[in-house]
Amino acid sequence: MDEILFESTQTMDKKLFKEIGEFVIFKRKPIVYCNILALFCLPIFILAQIAGYYQSSTAVLGYTLLVLYAIIVFVSYYSFTVLQHRRKNELSQGKDEVVTVQITKSHAVFSSSIGTKAEIDFSSFKKINETKNYIILMSKAKQMYILDKNDFAKGTPDELIAFLKSKGIK
Repeated sequence: MDEILFESTQTMDKKLFKEIGEFVIFKRKPIVYCNILALFCLPIFILAQIAGYYQSSTAVLGYTLLVLYAIIVFVSYYSFTVLQHRRKNELSQGKDEVVTVQITKSHAVFSSSIGTKAEIDFSSFKKINETKNYIILMSKAKQMYILDKNDFAKGTPDELIAFLKSKGIK
């Protein structure tokens, strides 16, 4: 077995899901662009209706689409934060799941308190993202792997990010 260069443990609790949910729903570039577009369209709809460019049925359609977009965003956020946490608790019999991540020269090993273990080669990872308290590794299959910046038993978050970038992860 390779030498462990970095090790982190995180608890899959409400705090984690809230912060990761905010990142997924509000801070990724495509979502930010959609949110800006929606916010930009609202005053245009209002001003166009006041100026008489829209008939009431067209304005209602525009407002309805904006409201539906907002509902989808907030339902997605609720689903990610609350429902994901509930699912994780059900799998771990009412306890928050604890995941230990060990990084070696060639791969990452994710071990869970519910008994699952995954060994992932660095070539599977596509991107590194950061939130205030977490490092998020995104795989090419769009799977997220999370490391807690505040709970490193070996190495530091900055060293880990530099190491992963040296492996070709952006």
